[in-house]
Amino acid sequence: MNLLLITFALRNKNTDYESFFVELRGNSVNWWHFIAQSAVVSTYLDADTFAKKLTQHIETTDSLLVVRPSVFCYLLTSDATSGRPE
Repeated sequence: MNLLLITFALRNKNTDYESFFVELRGNSVNWWHFIAQSAVVSTYLDADTFAKKLTQHIETTDSLLVVRPSVFCYLLTSDATSGRPE
């Protein structure tokens, strides 16, 4: 199981990016999206494979970064953790 951090800039206001989010959620065992243009997912895919699946749903003017962090430091407000899966 891999924990991945995904950040993205979906810039084309005329593009429907729903398929991007369907792909993101569909390849995740669990996912968390609280910070704008970012998601944390647990998945059986590695970062490269996950990124290749997502790039099929974005345009050349968009940006995408998929990484597997090795060190975790965070500060979350209480509203960021409310409603999170147990």
